[in-house]
Amino acid sequence: MKEVLKGEQYNYTMFLGKSLGTIPIANDLMKREDFLQSKMILLTPLLTFDSIFESILHSRYEGLLVIGDKDHQYNADQIDQLHKTNLQIEFVKNANHSVNVGEYETENSIEAIAKIIEKLKEVVRTN
Repeated sequence: MKEVLKGEQYNYTMFLGKSLGTIPIANDLMKREDFLQSKMILLTPLLTFDSIFESILHSRYEGLLVIGDKDHQYNADQIDQLHKTNLQIEFVKNANHSVNVGEYETENSIEAIAKIIEKLKEVVRTN
């Protein structure tokens, strides 16, 4: 990452992780001051890990966090606390860790993904 960024050829940076990919973002990048101008996008973060939740909670970074209420990583109290951060919280009703809605609700799952994509566009455009 340092090698890529050292040339200063990028005006904006953004870090995106889903599930396991949120670990290095939360436990490393969001604890640094180096990337305060970067957006952090956390898709179904592993909030059951205290270190990840605490890092996100105490971070000043802007970005987006997406989680469904049927995700095994979801905790309503934690999400309430995370609303106090600079992250936009996109809550997907009846979505699991894969952001699938219900058992065989394909149309609802597609609508949920479409809504997430719109939120991602908003976050990307506000750079």
